[in-house]
Amino acid sequence: MLEEAVFSALSVLADGRVYPDEAPESTQRPFITFQVVGGRPNVVMAGPAAARNARVQFNVWAETRLGATALMEQLRVIVCDRSAAGALRGTPLGEPVSLHEDDTNWYGSRMDFSLWYSLRVPD
Repeated sequence: MLEEAVFSALSVLADGRVYPDEAPESTQRPFITFQVVGGRPNVVMAGPAAARNARVQFNVWAETRLGATALMEQLRVIVCDRSAAGALRGTPLGEPVSLHEDDTNWYGSRMDFSLWYSLRVPD
């Protein structure tokens, strides 16, 4: 499934602090969150195809602006990698957006990617 592929690919970043949707409240920075925020349908004459597309939004959070920018660049390199078996092979759907949370003084970055994957329903 897509979530397993994302965890596997990004576990080398942020000491493995990669979470779907949102991080637990006490999570130490830096960390990464991701959400599927749409995608392109892939339907063939026989019905839905096995190849699926997801628009995935990644958010990184760090102590400083430079830390967030560096972590997003590391994430971009991994998500767009096409050289390794099992790579996510993502395509950016824009450039990073800088984020800052005034009440927590957290620095972040957000970026969307298009990811193709095969649907595999858990046993």
